[in-house]
Amino acid sequence: MMAISRRISSVLGIRPGEGTRVAALVVHSLFNGVFCAFFLTAANALFLDRFEISFLPLAYIAAAAVGYVAVLAFSRLEKSAGVAALLVANLAVLLVVSGAFWFLARTTGNDWVVFAMFVFVGPMFGLVALGYWGLAGRLFDLRQGKRLFGLVGAGEEVSTIVGLFSIPFLVKALEGPLPLLLFATAGLLGSLLVVAGITRAFRATLASGADEPARPTAAAPGAGAGLSDLLRSRYFVLLAGSVVLLNFALYAVDFSFLAETRARFVGPEQLARFIGVFYGATKVVELVMKVGVSGRLLGQFGVKVGLLVLPVLLAVCAGFGVVIGGLGLGAAHFFVLVALAKLVAVVARSSAFEPSFRVLYQPVPGVERLSYQSHVEGTAKQLAVGVVGVALLLFSRGGAFDALKLFYGLVPIVALWGVVIVLVHREYRGKLVESLKSGERPRGAEGPLEALSPALLSGRPGRSAVALGLVERIAPARLPEALRSALDAPEAPARIAALGAVERAGLVELADRVGPLTEDADAAVQEAATRCWSRLSELEALVVDASRVEELARSAQAEDRSLAAMAIGRGSGAGADRLSVLLWDRDTDVRHAALEAAGRLGNAELWPLLVSQLAVPATAPVAASALVRIGPPVLGEIARAFGKSDLDPAVRYRSLAVCEAVGGAEANALLVGKLAFPDRSVRRRALASLVRAGHRVTPDQVPMVERAVEDVVREIAWDMGILLDLRERADVAEVREALEAEVEEDRAWLLDLLSLAHDPAAIALVKESLGSDSARSTVYALEILDLVLSEGLKPMVLPVLEDQTYGQTLRKLEAFVPRQRLELLDALGAVAHREFDRIGPWTRIVALETLGKVAPEVPRDLVAALFHPDPMVQDVAALGIVARDRASWEKHRARLKFDVRDRLDAVVGRGAAAEEELGEARSGYLRARLLRSVPAFSSLPSEVLVALASASEERLLKEGQRLPSPREPRDSFYVVVDGEVEAPAGSGNVLGRLGFFGVLPGSRPAAARGACHLVRLEPTRLYEVAGENAALVPGLLDACSLLARDAASA
Repeated sequence: MMAISRRISSVLGIRPGEGTRVAALVVHSLFNGVFCAFFLTAANALFLDRFEISFLPLAYIAAAAVGYVAVLAFSRLEKSAGVAALLVANLAVLLVVSGAFWFLARTTGNDWVVFAMFVFVGPMFGLVALGYWGLAGRLFDLRQGKRLFGLVGAGEEVSTIVGLFSIPFLVKALEGPLPLLLFATAGLLGSLLVVAGITRAFRATLASGADEPARPTAAAPGAGAGLSDLLRSRYFVLLAGSVVLLNFALYAVDFSFLAETRARFVGPEQLARFIGVFYGATKVVELVMKVGVSGRLLGQFGVKVGLLVLPVLLAVCAGFGVVIGGLGLGAAHFFVLVALAKLVAVVARSSAFEPSFRVLYQPVPGVERLSYQSHVEGTAKQLAVGVVGVALLLFSRGGAFDALKLFYGLVPIVALWGVVIVLVHREYRGKLVESLKSGERPRGAEGPLEALSPALLSGRPGRSAVALGLVERIAPARLPEALRSALDAPEAPARIAALGAVERAGLVELADRVGPLTEDADAAVQEAATRCWSRLSELEALVVDASRVEELARSAQAEDRSLAAMAIGRGSGAGADRLSVLLWDRDTDVRHAALEAAGRLGNAELWPLLVSQLAVPATAPVAASALVRIGPPVLGEIARAFGKSDLDPAVRYRSLAVCEAVGGAEANALLVGKLAFPDRSVRRRALASLVRAGHRVTPDQVPMVERAVEDVVREIAWDMGILLDLRERADVAEVREALEAEVEEDRAWLLDLLSLAHDPAAIALVKESLGSDSARSTVYALEILDLVLSEGLKPMVLPVLEDQTYGQTLRKLEAFVPRQRLELLDALGAVAHREFDRIGPWTRIVALETLGKVAPEVPRDLVAALFHPDPMVQDVAALGIVARDRASWEKHRARLKFDVRDRLDAVVGRGAAAEEELGEARSGYLRARLLRSVPAFSSLPSEVLVALASASEERLLKEGQRLPSPREPRDSFYVVVDGEVEAPAGSGNVLGRLGFFGVLPGSRPAAARGACHLVRLEPTRLYEVAGENAALVPGLLDACSLLARDAASA
């Protein structure tokens, strides 16, 4: 039974958690349908029987007046009472009115009671609709509304159909249409009871609204905007204009239909029978459209098409009417066409226009939405009805009436209506974006400099110096900006640190900021500023003294050679020949100064050398900064180097960072060309750079982006399929976690790709909102995508971004990405052997590891992985085989190359050496697993941690051994695996397992307390990761501050 229920829900598009609300609204609409069917038939039949058609315009005018009063009362009650009380009171009043009409018509038989009954049809139906759709708008959000508004109103169609087709039999049995009012009154009673139950069951939802805005408001709960306030809103005016034109068109068709009907049928019974059968047939078509077409129409083609269906069809009918009338093809033909126009008006309005129009209210804040709805569908509608009534009164003056003339007038009405719909849809898109911007959203991603700004201005001794050092390493292009900020800092330690950095870098361009500090109120700042000013003055003097620069360049002192390189870079006559010698200097500081000078000079002969230095971790940041300084001219050299098959992957990665920093059309074109590169890390780095630049591709590049989007969707679908194959088994939990992370990363990548082909700002807002915890923001974000995506991409992209199960997503994608179901071991093997550019290294590794554990024997996949080119994959394979069968390992070990065999021996141990006696960080794979547990790295993607682990190494310290040692690089970062480290030595501050600390030039030493096992991380790669992931920067700052000079007093 549950399976059947789920199947029905799936077919109808009802998702988990929606069933109760849908059922309640369907029952509510069933009773509404009973009221509408019987009240409409009785009122129309009695009116047409007792009054000439010339009274119809008067009835329209009276209906407009009554409708306005009714809406005014509804609006006042909305402001003074809660939503629940309003909905219940609305139906209670209508129940009394309906019962009173039956009683008065029954007891008095007065014609004016019948006239009043006909007048009240529109206002009463309008109030029923206001209450019903106001309730639906609060129970469902925008995306749900597009999908379900057509369905939840289908109950009304069912009961209306049954009621209308039963009317010929009831009229005959009851001897007239008047008793039908009792059935109508019973329908209202049922609606009242259902609404009372809904308001109790969903009180909290109704109080907040499905899309209630997150922004604060001073308005009282339930307060709505007044008409004068609404008229200042362009969106409201366009909505109201659309409703006015809708009613002009509908009442013109209705007048023609009623006039033609009265001319062909005589007596209340005949009129009631025809009206019942005609409206019954109309409701059958309406039901089919609502259940089978409405939701799919809106889902596939969007709100705009749904709004335009009705005016386009009415324009077609009006055109045919003009042709038939103009050719004089006969009254019967014209009546058929009028009846067809009436059918189109009823069916297209309820199944296409109204569900679409209801969606237009969703971006309106919940506190104002009911006011919009009541004034648009109340005030504006009644105004239109009144105007139509006056126009028709003049039109039919003297008893003459020609429906053909009304059809002539219908053509310009629907044309203008179409224009207004286009305008309101455009405003709707803007309103969605405005709604997203107005809510509480997560803060946009900050860069490294922003993350370090508080520390740059810090008064804590040592911390500001560390922060400047990190800016120099992570974002060197922004160092001058950081120094200007620090030189103006209120705290003396920050100014002193900045002066030291200016002095070391020889930044003559900041001399104007240094000069005033020589007279600073703080004596230590004065001293540092005087020393810095002297250095800058010396450097300026050297620029015009080529012989002195040559002398310094030949000096045995590294500081002199660095000064010479700085002078050459600033235009000294020493020239590039001497600089090319300094570029190969044995001292790192000298090489850095020479690389910076090469960037300042921009000599094309040195460009290949600068690019090659990107492969050297110690010089890569400075070389990259020099290339950025040269700018666009160097991009050609980068492109040539990129094409080399043997190029170090790290150089490719750093080259893309240079392109991003250079910026401009040429750099972006180079980055766009890398979106199809075989290495997925290159593709993603290029895409990230383009997104940060806000780049938008040219029209001829859009197909390439769309193909990339389709590829990403296929990858997401593949990952989801494997997740379903793995099920919820505990022994594959880590693989599931890795695949789920892949799905989330691919979703983000998908949105980044879309930003290249669509408005980058809008897509960035969508991405930010989808990542928030706000259901409202998520709904609006998806709606924006629904509006901007092409029809070809929409059915592929939206399913993978919507909040639904993997199974539901794959069912929607089945036409594009057929799914192959796999058994557990086959699924794990498929992940382990997936193409290298289709899956992340961590996911591959954990799948292979898990396969080795759950397989009944050593799987062939592990043996094959021993020969994989990735060392981490080899590590996992070797460990997995040894854990299952060491004899099997020895057998396959003999087939390995000597260097691979020796490395894996260190990983798995040899002979009697037990695995537990080996270090837990002895392989890149184990170090990657270790880094996942370090708090400072918790925000980093697994793929990044794998890259850090690949560039790391083990370090063993004896008791009392200190870091840094002469063998260590200038910058080093360590994670404690076993043992304890005192940082700094003698401070008593002890770091245990997973402790993280950093060493920069000038840092105080740390000492091992007993035997200690560390992992040393490659600093350049760590800085690059921090440049891409600003969340890592605070951890690096804290790690380096531990050993900073004067940190103890901080």
